[in-house]
Amino acid sequence: MKITNNHKGPLGLPDGTILPPGEQTPVANWDQLKKNSVVQGWIKAEILSITGGDTGGGGQAAGGNPGGEAGADKDALIARARELGIDAKGNWGVPKLQQAIADAEKAAGGNPGGEG
Repeated sequence: MKITNNHKGPLGLPDGTILPPGEQTPVANWDQLKKNSVVQGWIKAEILSITGGDTGGGGQAAGGNPGGEAGADKDALIARARELGIDAKGNWGVPKLQQAIADAEKAAGGNPGGEG
């Protein structure tokens, strides 16, 4: 499975894979990673585009909207943070929102299981 990061900066997946902006990156264990709620939020907000194979994703790939939607991405992250009970502020940056969401999910046991 190849994943494209549509965000302005690099994103790190829960397994440590770094997705550089604007490049298709092969992700071997996508079936497991796509279950992570932060990753799901990125897909819904079209921060990530999925290409190459259909493993039940249901057509989540974004057509071609590079850039220009950073505000929508941030809004989606703020909404997700608030769902998790985080008092996210509008002046928080995307990396801070992503980290707060990941920390809250980890504390809630949202990503159980092993390594690799």
